[in-house]
Amino acid sequence: LTPVYLKTSYWDDPVLGRVPSVFTIHNVAYQGQFGTDTLEIVGLPTHVGADFALGYHDGIRYLKGGTAFAEKVTTVSPTYALEIQGPEHGFGFQDVVRGRSEDLVGILNGVDYDEWDPANDGRIAKRYSPRGLAGKKANKADLLKAFGLPSEPDLPVVAAISRLVWQKGFDIVAEAWWDLLQRPMRMVVLGTGDAAVQAGLADLAGRDPSRFAVHFAYDESLAHRVMAGADIFLMPSRSEPCGLTQMYALRYGTVPIVRSTGGLADTVEPYDGAAGAGTGFRFETADGTGLVWALDQALGAYADRKPWTGLLKRGMSRDFSGDRSAQAYLDLYARARRQV
Repeated sequence: LTPVYLKTSYWDDPVLGRVPSVFTIHNVAYQGQFGTDTLEIVGLPTHVGADFALGYHDGIRYLKGGTAFAEKVTTVSPTYALEIQGPEHGFGFQDVVRGRSEDLVGILNGVDYDEWDPANDGRIAKRYSPRGLAGKKANKADLLKAFGLPSEPDLPVVAAISRLVWQKGFDIVAEAWWDLLQRPMRMVVLGTGDAAVQAGLADLAGRDPSRFAVHFAYDESLAHRVMAGADIFLMPSRSEPCGLTQMYALRYGTVPIVRSTGGLADTVEPYDGAAGAGTGFRFETADGTGLVWALDQALGAYADRKPWTGLLKRGMSRDFSGDRSAQAYLDLYARARRQV
């Protein structure tokens, strides 16, 4: 509501009346829906409940206040900025966002490489970098031990670290259990979420406990070990405003498989073996067919070690640091100041 207060309660203040605001939509599905009587509680005039302001479907939406009243509106990735202007990802709010399209900018979130970099990560079994990848093997052994999986035969390890919910697409993973059991791979899952999704993943692990394991918890230390020890990282989100874990995976040489949406599409470049290009694998359809297709592409590439090493090194070289994001915001703030 800060942009709303600036334009209503403080419009004639000699200082605050000239302060611009920038509002960030992280996830448009969460809109802050309340009744119109809330306006009195938060100290806003009744007319702010009209359709031109916070009014929305016989109530008010805080999200609309920020979107309509700020000088600039941002989201956390360029692709998500486009997606939320359409019905699939707009959650009914697409017309409001589209009305601010000229002032809407998508800026990727940044990664803290002081915390997430295998070259200086004190939580993993052995540090490594693109110049020396031997530590990957030691971390893989550590990961398998942590999840109680055997190290032989040597199979690629597919990992997931996530909230296990519909938005993140892990019901798709659970429903594809038969296809996953047929693939030459091991899989570990770390996270918590919906009971039904957890039950489906637990059932998958129970069908072949020598290759599939789950740990339903939030464990940051274990997350670092998973990121360092896995070969492939799975992120099948139906909607993903930005995502950070795929960027962590790239830095750790853990090749991502992602659905082509939001920040996942902006950060993972499709693999092209013939051209020696790309940093991971993407699929379009949010279903088991798309997921398994991308998984097969990744498993096929893994079998050819030299190109695979080039693939993971390209990912490790990408820069998604917070410094880049910060500069983009500074540039945006300068433009916002010129509007007041």
